Amino acid sequence: MNHLGIEVSVKNIPELDPGFIPLAQFNRAFLAGADKPLDVAVERSNGQVAVWHVKVHSDPAFAAADIAIVVSEGDGDGLMSGILAGNSTPSAYVEQVADCIATLKTLFGVA
Repeated sequence: MNHLGIEVSVKNIPELDPGFIPLAQFNRAFLAGADKPLDVAVERSNGQVAVWHVKVHSDPAFAAADIAIVVSEGDGDGLMSGILAGNSTPSAYVEQVADCIATLKTLFGVA
């Protein structure tokens, strides 16, 4: 099954939702073809830092599958938008974490 340009192997297709793709399967398929490193660091107010190392696709054909969702307040200094722009990574900005759900539904074509 192809979703956002990524070929995903789905063993058991649900009869009531034939378009359903398990997130874990999509993630495996996405990462298998990703070749461009992107590291994201988040610093909390008490100085703790979390770093996430991920790879995205450098092929423009997979642009719909490479997107960063950023909470606007967390990018007040513009650092994250600068990193994303420097890596040519598409992004979507939301006002609060709860808004990610609507953004993800739009990205994944869920009504």
